Amino acid sequence: MPALPTFIIIGAAKCGTTSLHHYLSFHDEIFMTVRKELSYFSGQNSNKGEDWYKSNFNENYKVRGESSPWYTRSLQSAVAAQKIASTVPDVKIIFLIRDPIDRILSKYVDLVHTNMEFRSFDEIMKNIEFDDEQYVQDSLYFLQLSYYLEHFRRENIFIGCLEDMAADPRQFVGNVLEFLSVSTHLSEDAFVELKNSGEHKKQWAKWAQNKLPKFLANELRHPGNMPWPIVNGLNTILSIGGKTFGKPSLTEDDLRKFNHIFRDDFARIVKEGNLENRRWRYIRL
Repeated sequence: MPALPTFIIIGAAKCGTTSLHHYLSFHDEIFMTVRKELSYFSGQNSNKGEDWYKSNFNENYKVRGESSPWYTRSLQSAVAAQKIASTVPDVKIIFLIRDPIDRILSKYVDLVHTNMEFRSFDEIMKNIEFDDEQYVQDSLYFLQLSYYLEHFRRENIFIGCLEDMAADPRQFVGNVLEFLSVSTHLSEDAFVELKNSGEHKKQWAKWAQNKLPKFLANELRHPGNMPWPIVNGLNTILSIGGKTFGKPSLTEDDLRKFNHIFRDDFARIVKEGNLENRRWRYIRL
């Protein structure tokens, strides 16, 4: 029967939302949507009605969740936060972050992979301060979180970092389960390695670029109506014969520029989430 979620993973993009969605789906007390990234409160499915949204959840579970990084896209966060609060005011919020510079590199790899970015990273860096969304703005985590702090009690917001989840996924997921007030026991089957790394990917092959229908390309780039295993499988097929590439290298000038942009915002989210004493890959606090 249809229902509404009791918790939502709001992002950020490229910060482990797919992994956490996967882990939680193995818990006996939790129902995770089959479709990841419903993007109902903002994004490609925001024009669909509440009945459609409810149809993605099973009321037989007391704890129900979805994951949509679109809810912390820079130009969407304020709208999403307000709509979520209006629809499910007591919902719990999970916000995942990572080193903001590392997130940008992973996002770049992802966009190149799906043929949405054709510039070199050097070209992007020339005007990175004026980026309007995909890179810098989406990595200003405290700015995005601030919209949710306006609508939700702080005790109903969990802030975690990808670095902790990667280092000890069992401990990290255990902390999330405590936040959700369910048993901290989880089957070891949940911790099978996920292949969603942003370190190295293959670009869609030229044959795929020429023959892939536009509607399918859009769905693969912004999944919302297609189950995640199918998305991953099609991406693998479309990458056959494609060029393999990895994260760009950063110069000292790049690092100085990034640290100037992010230091204040990142220091605020680290303090808000009690994430001090972590070792970050690039950012310097």
